[in-house]
Amino acid sequence: MPLTAADKRERSLHRWGEVSVYPSLTNFETSFTGTNGVLSISSEQLPIDALFHQGKAPTLFVFFNAALKKGISVLPSFTWRRIAEACTGSRLVISDPTLLLSKDLDLAWYLGTENYPLQEPLARMIRAVMEQSRAKRVVFVGSSGGAFPALLYSQQFTNAAAFVNAPAITIRQHHNMRALKQFCRIAAPHLGLNGMRATLDIRDIVKGKLANPVIITQNKNDIAYINAHLIPFLADLGQRWTGNRTLADNLLVLPGDWGDGHAMPFRGFLKLILHRLSECPGDDFSKLELDKIQEPNNFSRRIEKAGRSLVGWLRSR
Repeated sequence: MPLTAADKRERSLHRWGEVSVYPSLTNFETSFTGTNGVLSISSEQLPIDALFHQGKAPTLFVFFNAALKKGISVLPSFTWRRIAEACTGSRLVISDPTLLLSKDLDLAWYLGTENYPLQEPLARMIRAVMEQSRAKRVVFVGSSGGAFPALLYSQQFTNAAAFVNAPAITIRQHHNMRALKQFCRIAAPHLGLNGMRATLDIRDIVKGKLANPVIITQNKNDIAYINAHLIPFLADLGQRWTGNRTLADNLLVLPGDWGDGHAMPFRGFLKLILHRLSECPGDDFSKLELDKIQEPNNFSRRIEKAGRSLVGWLRSR
């Protein structure tokens, strides 16, 4: 059945504060001036909404959301915005426009639709933001489904790097068949996944060699993502998953025990990596010392956990 207006997910911009609206992507490329707040690029197909903050350092950090959490019914969603504050460079948090298509769609990998593919329009938007913010290099950040576009763009831009957690490497052979079928039903009902004008597997662009640095954090208990995504990706790079730290050409894999299943590292660890990327000297990442990036000790993790528990207790009072 075709989608109706009632199927679409609600969208509200002004709850995020200042909004700058651009009638087209071409207009955005020529008119964006670096104003802080929400920027919205109109489109008859899918509007692109992002949250921008101009930083002091000449590095742009671009953040992509993972699957929508339960309870999020209104877009845009900017789930990385708090952690992003650890960066001294400019920050761009992009909400996935594809999720506006339906309230039943919570994961779409920033692919767009069979009639309106998003990968190239998003790349054009990011380049325009880089130019206006005077960024000399760019870091792409994402977890799970959001890690897919982060890895994609990190290998297509110059002077780029990626920091991803539990990355989705392949959409074509994704382990979550329910999510795939739901995406195709809503975003590609006529042509299916193979009819999408998009890169559907990171290995298709990497081809055995990383062009730019990639840092991967991975929970050891996340068996589905390790088997379906990380192991084939590492194999394509001539590496093996051992459950231990892996350091290779332009690659750092940092496994950890952060809970059951598809879990994120604790926030202090995420901020540490972002800080290292932010403070890397030079105009590119040739001086990024991957070998010196380590997970903080257990004491740091316990302090953060205790702080979260205290905040939760205070909120419940």
